[in-house]
Amino acid sequence: MSSQQHQVQVPEFGLVEQAEQLAHEINRLSEQADRISVLNPLNILYLRRIESERAVLAPRVSEKLGEALRALRTAVDNAPGRMDGLLQTWSLGQALAATLLLQNQWYLLVGTLDRKKTLTVAVLSIYLSVPSVLITLGLRLHFG
Repeated sequence: MSSQQHQVQVPEFGLVEQAEQLAHEINRLSEQADRISVLNPLNILYLRRIESERAVLAPRVSEKLGEALRALRTAVDNAPGRMDGLLQTWSLGQALAATLLLQNQWYLLVGTLDRKKTLTVAVLSIYLSVPSVLITLGLRLHFG
């Protein structure tokens, strides 16, 4: 009797767990950004700090999404019998789950930062326009 050894190649084993760790970091930044009050224009500095942390995470997110997309394209090789279909389906599910998880968290972070920055700038412009209007009215009444 001869035993046959199979070297099964399953693309990106553990991809979802890795994506979950990265998604947790992204979510932490989203929560920090969400807690920032737009009523204080000085908070733009905190938003910039979070933006720089997002920029540091960007290559890791891109790399992990690339791994997930490669796993979507890669076939399971050398599986015994009908295991190749099962493992291919499992691999596909892992890759899709990792992709969706990272994309959703990333878009949430980017959207939160964009929204907070826009509102903070709008509040700053209101804060700057009110004294300007008051000064203009005062000058008009005085020299009227």
